[in-house]
Amino acid sequence: MAKGISRLMFPTVILFLAVTTGSAQDEPQCRGRIYTAQEVTRRAKIVSSLEIGSPSGIAPGQPASVALRAVLCRTGRVTDIKLVKGKPSELTKYLELTVSNVTFTPAELNWHSVSQAMEFEFEINGGETKVISSAEARGRLVERLEIIGTRRLTPDQIIAWITTTSGEPYDADQVQRDLSTLLAKGLFDKRLTRVMTEDAPRGGVAVIFEVAELPLIRELKISGVGEPDRLAVLRTLSQAHVEKDEPYDVVQVKVGVGMIKRVLASRGWEDVQVDVSSDAPNTTELILTFSISGRKSQ
Repeated sequence: MAKGISRLMFPTVILFLAVTTGSAQDEPQCRGRIYTAQEVTRRAKIVSSLEIGSPSGIAPGQPASVALRAVLCRTGRVTDIKLVKGKPSELTKYLELTVSNVTFTPAELNWHSVSQAMEFEFEINGGETKVISSAEARGRLVERLEIIGTRRLTPDQIIAWITTTSGEPYDADQVQRDLSTLLAKGLFDKRLTRVMTEDAPRGGVAVIFEVAELPLIRELKISGVGEPDRLAVLRTLSQAHVEKDEPYDVVQVKVGVGMIKRVLASRGWEDVQVDVSSDAPNTTELILTFSISGRKSQ
């Protein structure tokens, strides 16, 4: 496999992919720079399952090993599909069309969508692809432990918080406990942080933790109130764990907004409205502004 290209193994499927006539791609080439998985901040994410069915009519009972290199273009299209392992045949054409229909979320680099190369591998035996699941992985060695998606933290810092270790037997329960440990740190977006398990080249598994770090609050700005009320708002936000140098958590900010309204009401304010806006000077920090409006009793 080419250096820097992601390797994916796909589960056995139970439905045939509907093969339509016509060109597999309306846009066969992706313009601009093509990045490897190691160069991007966040890797491209396959959204739809890759259903290759059981193409027995194309390769009846014949074992086959096929690899296709493609570009997951920032436009949302799969382009530049190229056969890198196997011989051209009706089977490879079928797989090329299958790959062309994949839907995905483009890779990101410094908060911008970019194009990423990816390699798709198919091991077909008796018309089915190779299966990998947590049950099958149990007991196999963890060949590779990888942390991806970091921005401010280093992979070594995150590895220090988990117990799964390269070279040790794979344990699905342990891996899920490690994921829970990371999420409990309050440093990662719980909606986007996940763990994946893939086949590894020597028969073991690769465990990949994909993290989405929450940016730090670099500065808090309060507008629309006088100094005594501004200090009261800052104290209230601190109680909601929304303060300078703390991770930005949208849930905590919503809690803080509710607390601000209650505190200002107790200080004589009526019809309080709180609008929150943010500015990102870089990829790891935010400046939060709380704009307050309403009427204060004299």
